[in-house]
Amino acid sequence: NKHSFKYSGLANKSAVGVDFNRDANGNIVRGCVLSKKSRKCANRSQPRNTWNNTTLKSRDFRKVARTIRNETEGRYYRRDLTKAALARWSQINRTQTSA
Repeated sequence: NKHSFKYSGLANKSAVGVDFNRDANGNIVRGCVLSKKSRKCANRSQPRNTWNNTTLKSRDFRKVARTIRNETEGRYYRRDLTKAALARWSQINRTQTSA
């Protein structure tokens, strides 16, 4: 359940999000944006610095999946959310390839 305590970005010190990649006009572009909550306590009190966003523009599904896995499991950052992030990337990629 995406609304449970486990996935909450407000309740947890660490959280992961995968969303559509958008251009300056707001149109959906190929790839995704990987968001991780900042580990620094100083950034958490400033809303604009709370999330670290990484834009993944690659066309290769496996390359983006490997990057998501390395950013979550590889850096010991919320290993339990890796499957959920990869599932979200799979859904985003499916919508981008069908269009």
